[in-house]
Amino acid sequence: MGQNDIVSTIKTAEEYYYGTDGKEVNYKKAFALYRKAAETGDVDAENAMGVCFAKGRGVEQSYKDAIAWWKKAAMQGLPEAYCNLAICYTKGYGVDANLEKATELYKKAIEKGDAKALTYLEMIAEKNVYAQKSLGYMFLNGYKNVDKDEIMAVKWFRMAAENGDKDAQCNLGVFYTNGIGISKDYTEAVRWYTEAAKQNEPTAQYNLAVCYDMGNGVGKNSKEAFEWYLEAAKNGNLKAQCNVGVCYKNGSGVIKDIEEAVKWYTKSAIGGFAPAQYNLAVCYANGLGVEKDIERAKDWLRKAERSGFSKASEALNILENNKKEA
Repeated sequence: MGQNDIVSTIKTAEEYYYGTDGKEVNYKKAFALYRKAAETGDVDAENAMGVCFAKGRGVEQSYKDAIAWWKKAAMQGLPEAYCNLAICYTKGYGVDANLEKATELYKKAIEKGDAKALTYLEMIAEKNVYAQKSLGYMFLNGYKNVDKDEIMAVKWFRMAAENGDKDAQCNLGVFYTNGIGISKDYTEAVRWYTEAAKQNEPTAQYNLAVCYDMGNGVGKNSKEAFEWYLEAAKNGNLKAQCNVGVCYKNGSGVIKDIEEAVKWYTKSAIGGFAPAQYNLAVCYANGLGVEKDIERAKDWLRKAERSGFSKASEALNILENNKKEA
């Protein structure tokens, strides 16, 4: 069947389906024509087959078959097919209801240009945290066919945060810290960092530690800062691991222990955090908490330098010049 034949077949199918151009509604004839076109791989006909099966028009109703045809159309990138599949996962038509899966399909429909999909996604987000957070990120960063809107981002992240989502709670704290889509308020930032930190969210633990360290939104408290740095460090936060090292080196909030400082600098440095690599190099260069080793110091400085840490370049030049003078 040539392309002109396919177009003509679909046009006739639509006339029977909607009862236009002098034809009476005849779903069986419409279905037969849609199938003929769909079997050639025409994406619009595949989507129409899904609609016929979903509504039982011209064929026995079957969501299972509808989904099979919509998946074919979605694989060719048809926005309406993604949206139709999302509705099935939202309502549990032919599949187990899964709002996370529905959310991803609505996002795909939005990306492909379906105008209705954003409205549908916002509807399920009223009751689903995953969808709330997804909308938050879409509006925060901008998404294909969705304009960046920080105020809307705050709205959806706040909803997810109030429903207990730790990532959203941390993000809301960041918004209050930096005045993103909302007025700066360190007290509110501390509140939301604390909620997320109690749920073991490493970034929130680190940010809360910084608040205690700097006295932002809460009384300055070096011991409390150290405790939260330590929690974040144990959870793999590289910046926190480095700061735990700094706390041990300076005796800030904890008894001074240069060997412990080296231990935490090393963890962070191995993870690729340039300031920790620099601090560890300083320890090796001066024999602080570790045997003095100029070559290892230079190795760590080179690593930090490759990450663009300017102090590392300066220190490396000093070590190289000292070697030449010796």
